[in-house]
Amino acid sequence: MPATAEFRLAIYNQKGGIAKTTTTVNLAAGLAALGRSVLVIDLDSQGNATRSLPVDEAADVDLFALIEGAGPMDRGIVPTRLPGVSLLPATLRLAAIETGLMDQLKTQRSLQHLLYSSALPFDFVLFDCPPAFGLLSVNALVAADAVLVPVAPSAFSWQGLGRTLELVKKLQAGINKDLTLEGILLTLMEDDPVAKEFATAYRREHKTVLDIEIPRDRDVVRASTRDLPVVVTSPMAPASLGYLALAQLIARHRPAPPPGVSREDALARLTQWQEALADRPKTTPVSAPSFAGQSRAAAGGGQSRWLWFLAGLVVGIVTGYGAIPIIRFLS
Repeated sequence: MPATAEFRLAIYNQKGGIAKTTTTVNLAAGLAALGRSVLVIDLDSQGNATRSLPVDEAADVDLFALIEGAGPMDRGIVPTRLPGVSLLPATLRLAAIETGLMDQLKTQRSLQHLLYSSALPFDFVLFDCPPAFGLLSVNALVAADAVLVPVAPSAFSWQGLGRTLELVKKLQAGINKDLTLEGILLTLMEDDPVAKEFATAYRREHKTVLDIEIPRDRDVVRASTRDLPVVVTSPMAPASLGYLALAQLIARHRPAPPPGVSREDALARLTQWQEALADRPKTTPVSAPSFAGQSRAAAGGGQSRWLWFLAGLVVGIVTGYGAIPIIRFLS
């Protein structure tokens, strides 16, 4: 993969519910507080990353249209109210992009080609990947320089990590030989024997587990009611300090010009943003978007299974599994 000016990081795990999106938006805000410019690309049709960043304007076009050739990538990018953070929002059409990408000449590289055709004025690009094994996630991993894998102290997360790392290895051996594993991030950690036992097991089995741990924190939930990252609503919360430490670690890939930005400077900026957004109202929880205006039930069934079959076929060719093993692998 050719070298790029921006460092591209995919935040990915096949298992959902492990604070993946929370990690993405808080890492973005932390990097911006450290003086870096960041683009968040929300690839999940549920749009949680999109809702978690304060945006006042709509994009001209969405990612689906950009891949179909609707113009340069900046037409889909909008600024946020966090200085240094921009967003390529998710839309409902991402739910159909699995089949839309099938019509492109290079399905697994569509996002990569879009990025390479655009001169992006960012230090970092963060991909918030959907918790699935489909074309959008593969596109992100093909376009990325590295992948960060959040995990939680649970049996399901443990099992999902194995499948996720197996996919990463297949891509490293095939379509993206330059992809590196940035690390495994422990999230939703609690001060109890079970969580500590899982942390010990993760570190025993995987040498790439980061020293940084993100604790389970009520302030994260409070931040979500205002559609903001917790590092902005509560800069000194335990989870916020963990995410700022993560941002300091990731920021090394694109050092700031001298004299740099210290942790204290970053905390001061986050506090300024907290004050500037203090009047942001709480939002009413809403259900996940339906597929093209249909009910969730209508969006599933045969169409959903067909989408997964197509994704399994393409990804199977890329990784060498084959379509049938991929379908079984997903179950």
